[in-house]
Parts: sequence; structure tokens; C-alpha cells
Amino acid sequence: MLMEEIDQVKNEIVDQFLHPNKMAKIFEKRLGKKYRAIFSAYKTPKLNPDDMTVNAYFDPEGPKKIEIVLVYSSGIKRGLKIHEDGWEHLAFRIYQAYQHELIHKKQWKKKKNKREKDRNYFTDPAEIDAHAHDIALEFLFNGFTVEEAINNLKNYKSVCLTESITLFSYLVYFQYEDHPALRKLIKRTVYYLENK
Repeated sequence: MLMEEIDQVKNEIVDQFLHPNKMAKIFEKRLGKKYRAIFSAYKTPKLNPDDMTVNAYFDPEGPKKIEIVLVYSSGIKRGLKIHEDGWEHLAFRIYQAYQHELIHKKQWKKKKNKREKDRNYFTDPAEIDAHAHDIALEFLFNGFTVEEAINNLKNYKSVCLTESITLFSYLVYFQYEDHPALRKLIKRTVYYLENK
């Protein structure tokens, strides 16, 4: 449902010369209230000129809303034009980021002790669960069937960046070594693929 509603914003953004701040306002106007989401834009020098990506946050101590941030290059001064292929990527990243934080929001609601000790990001069970969902979405978005994705996960160390950026990040972090967190991640990803 969310993906379909994101696509309804398409005509207001694709092939329009817009600043990311304006795009964030459009998304918030169309999706913010229904999905209890805040949309904003953030400029960084760490991206290539004309690049934009998406981050998301859920702050349990804050307004209980998910914040979706369009992170854009400081090289973008007046705006940019997103074309059809860029739209598909942007829409997917917004959807994926929202779903990731929604999992954290649900996990937070279930916790009796809401102040768990800090854990390593990549080995934290909540992060493993949310990232497993991301990986399943990435495989499906990149054209894999459920069966093909599960077969790729049998030899997960050979998965490349273009197949799943999230799994690739885990592999790089753990230096391609066999780690319990990776095994849990793969098992959870298979679960999400089988129960999509």
C-alpha cells in the first residue's frame, strides 16, 4: 500500500526541476499524516555532485514518528531533475527506509525495558532483523524471484553490491569471515523472503 501511494507522488516529482527541500515537502504533504512520517532534506559534502540518497530514523524519545531524510549533495544548489529510472530508485529507498524504521518502532513497543544496553550495530538482534528485511526487499526489487534469492543466500559470500547493498555492507564489516551475526542475518532474510 505504501509503495502505491509513493508512486502517486511520481507526477509531482519526475522530470520536474526541484530542490530536495521541496521534494520533502511534497512527500510530507501526501504521505506524512497517514503514515505518521516526517520528511526533511539534509545537505552533505560526502556525496558526489547531483547525488541524493535516503536515510530514516525513529526516535522512541521523540514524537513517535518516523523521519525520512532526503540526503543530497552540497553540489546541488538550485535543484535537480529526477527522471524515470531515478524515480524507481528513490521510491524504493523511501519505502525500504520507512519499512526498516517501522520494524524498529514495533520492536520498541514490544520492549518492556526500553533502555537496553548499547550493542554493536551489526550484531544487535533488532538491527539484524531489520536489515534482513532490507536484504529481502533488495533482492526482490532487483528482479530476483523468492527462489533465486534464497539460492543466492546459500552462497551468501558471493553476493555483490548490486544485488544487495545491505548484505554487502555486512560482508565487508565482518571481512567475509563466518560470524554468528551473519548466520542469523541469512536465516532471518530467508524467513522474510518465504513470508513476503
